[in-house]
Amino acid sequence: EQDRPDFLQNRAPLIIAIDLSPSMDANDVQPTRLEAAKHKLHDLIQRRAGARNALIAYAGSAHLVLPPTDDPALLDTFIQALGTDLIGKPGKNVGAVIDQATRLLSAEKTPGTLLLITDGADTSALAGLDKQLDDSALQVLILAVGSEDGGIIHTADGQARTDSNGRPALGSFDQAALKQLASTLDAPLGSLTLNNDDLDWIELHAQQHFQSASDEQRELHWKDAGYWLCWPLLLIAFFSVRKGWSLNWMAGFLLAICIGLQPAPAQANALT
Repeated sequence: EQDRPDFLQNRAPLIIAIDLSPSMDANDVQPTRLEAAKHKLHDLIQRRAGARNALIAYAGSAHLVLPPTDDPALLDTFIQALGTDLIGKPGKNVGAVIDQATRLLSAEKTPGTLLLITDGADTSALAGLDKQLDDSALQVLILAVGSEDGGIIHTADGQARTDSNGRPALGSFDQAALKQLASTLDAPLGSLTLNNDDLDWIELHAQQHFQSASDEQRELHWKDAGYWLCWPLLLIAFFSVRKGWSLNWMAGFLLAICIGLQPAPAQANALT
């Protein structure tokens, strides 16, 4: 039978990168794009209990918030604390996110998925993004948050932000830019939903990539069994000896000793 080590992880590791640019405070997704994304991530990490997840926040720069952890409560605490005022540099620097994610994944030594949660992309910075994924076991998924109609951007206290002319600031949703980003990275593009279809979509892609790319999944060994059958076979051989045959008793004796000395399977005891 196949011998799979007890410590082999069967859950795909996930690196979550969430856009904290001001447009994520738009209210076309209630209560805001960012709050809706945080609520969705809460549900995602609960259903991924036991799997390792990391968290990156980005805008014009990317920052590691929490390295890979299998503690959903800890991760959720950091997710719920995110806000668009945490990163002062404007922009949507996906290249910096990929740099962070590839470094995390190389330390994990296992295939994984980067989940980008955003409402747009900087199309002027797409060149060379695909090259950053060369020789990497990192898959990218893009989860779009927002609607084509856009929405009014709100401050942390619920007040509408205003532009230089005193009019309410609008958060655009650039679907065309997201499609260009997805095409550049060869990344599946999905959108936030009111039900769990988006969560199913994320887990399906993450697990399929993990199973197809993991060297550990492919390098399985076969467990030898049935050594005890040698004893009745020796007994049958003994009674099959006929008059006039010669039997090398020394060879049989050595075989019996070797069988009796077969090492027991190695076991790791719990640390105390």
